[in-house]
Amino acid sequence: MSILSVPNAELFTQSEGTGEPLLLIAGMASDVASWTPLKPCLGDAYQLISFDNRGAGRTTLQRDDFSIDDMVEDAIAVLDHYKIEKTQLVGHSLGGLIGLRMLKTHPERVGAFVTLAAATVPSIQSITYFEEMTQLYKSDMPRTDWFKLLLPTLFSPGFFASEEALNATAASAAAYTYCQSPENLQRQVQMFKTIKPLNLDTITTPILSVTGELDLAFPPDVVKSALSNLPHATFITLDNIAHSIHWENPQAVGQLIVDFFDSHPL
Repeated sequence: MSILSVPNAELFTQSEGTGEPLLLIAGMASDVASWTPLKPCLGDAYQLISFDNRGAGRTTLQRDDFSIDDMVEDAIAVLDHYKIEKTQLVGHSLGGLIGLRMLKTHPERVGAFVTLAAATVPSIQSITYFEEMTQLYKSDMPRTDWFKLLLPTLFSPGFFASEEALNATAASAAAYTYCQSPENLQRQVQMFKTIKPLNLDTITTPILSVTGELDLAFPPDVVKSALSNLPHATFITLDNIAHSIHWENPQAVGQLIVDFFDSHPL
């Protein structure tokens, strides 16, 4: 674990294991802990590198505003910090949007890319939803109650076995030591709103797009339409799961990642 100084931020980073480097980029309102269920499924074959995005976890900011381009450069700075010339890449949701832009600006740094539950830009519905949730998060609503609203939109209806299970998960999320502050959520949402469409024409990196059948934020048909111009893209949809696909079925997602990178070694 280490703190990396970049323009206007101090990034929390970590590297675990040895082997082929694999950079993990988390989604909106998530930090390095979001990869916890997936790590055991990746085995011992990778050097797993992760970091807290601006506005999340243990990363700190020197200014409120930032762009997705800043976050792309953060990812490159993390690779430089660990002296990684070329990496495999996995990005979830916002992390997938960051990853695609890495392929545009720094194609030589990525061997192959697995994008989880992500297209090229956030939908209007997603932006509106996060704006509304930010206002609730900033209100006097108890944090556990806020997570009880959020979690059912990220997971499939059958993921929580009971109301008690949902309550326990919400309470655990609310008590998390590095739980995102309302101010940082608002900063990320402001950045989210500025993301522009991406021209995919020059991207030739092998890409695996994995989506959840029940994902409301990035429905499979929307994702496939958005990425259809990529010449080396493969699309897989997992049944009966929603946006948090690597939490709902880490074994299946992990196996897809391993198999894809085995087919496209650095």
